[in-house]
Amino acid sequence: MKEETKSTKNHHLSKLPLQIRAKVIMMSDSLTAVSEKKREKLDKSGKIAEQLIKNNEIEWVGMEYCSDDIDPLHELLESYIKEKIELIITIGGTGISQRDITIEAASPFIEKELPGFGELFRYQTYKSVGTVSIMTRALAGIHGKSVIVCLPGSPNAVELGINLILKEIQHIASLLQK
Repeated sequence: MKEETKSTKNHHLSKLPLQIRAKVIMMSDSLTAVSEKKREKLDKSGKIAEQLIKNNEIEWVGMEYCSDDIDPLHELLESYIKEKIELIITIGGTGISQRDITIEAASPFIEKELPGFGELFRYQTYKSVGTVSIMTRALAGIHGKSVIVCLPGSPNAVELGINLILKEIQHIASLLQK
């Protein structure tokens, strides 16, 4: 009986790994406003994202910087979805201030939300920082064959969120291929 359970559990992994391409959108008024040289020095979260993605055999397609405005983010999301990018990650702009619009801007693109992602992200955040995690907004969902993930901008949040999604991205992508 255990053999059947094990083989059934891993059945979805039989056609893996799939080629997955990732693009990152860094939501930041301040990083958008500075020179590329200064941006490279300041952007710790972007470097973490790139390193984690590349180290997990996901094709790094690149990163773009976007001001905290809805229209430019909509344009980038539409473009990446048309390109059929399998993994689209936004970093930053998920807080509760007036300028934090990432969740509101990305939500209309989500056809199926993956609520477990945000729940697990907040739980893991709670374990490390306590009740401040109630202000944590993280989102993951599906649009066509693309996975859209919205993460807070801190380096720790980026590391946590990318590690969480990378554990299941092959499984998710294989289900979206059907």
